[in-house]
Amino acid sequence: MLCLCSVSSAAESQVNPGESKQSAIDLASENDTMGPQVISIDPVDNAVNVPRDKVITVTFSEPIKAGNNWFELRSSNGTSIPVTTSIKDNKLTIKPSTLLAPGTKYKLGLHTRSVCDLAGNPLALVDKVFTTTKDAITPQVISIDPVDNAVNVPRD
Repeated sequence: MLCLCSVSSAAESQVNPGESKQSAIDLASENDTMGPQVISIDPVDNAVNVPRDKVITVTFSEPIKAGNNWFELRSSNGTSIPVTTSIKDNKLTIKPSTLLAPGTKYKLGLHTRSVCDLAGNPLALVDKVFTTTKDAITPQVISIDPVDNAVNVPRD
């Protein structure tokens, strides 16, 4: 079963004389039979100390479109975390709707047919896990003493 996705106009521009635009689109779709592949996910699989407000980014091997939009983010105790998603070219952005719990393991599921390529080929199931930082708030450096490149700094 293919996802319902439109084909880019690039296929339409490659029409041979005497060939209809629909034939060119069908041919472009027939030539692409492999679904999109995940190139990278941020955070990486099994990452630790992930910020609790992390926006997850998935990069694919080719441009994608929404399929059935079945994405899951679950905590280690099975709690489903609501997310919002957006797609631009070959990137899927997944933003948890709430701050993630500290020191908690999460499983990200990109289910089969959740996205598809422009020819309609679906993504196969992808599961990744990561663990959030135990800190309630990610620490940030406010100041450093002595400052960078300081000279004549006492040893004690």
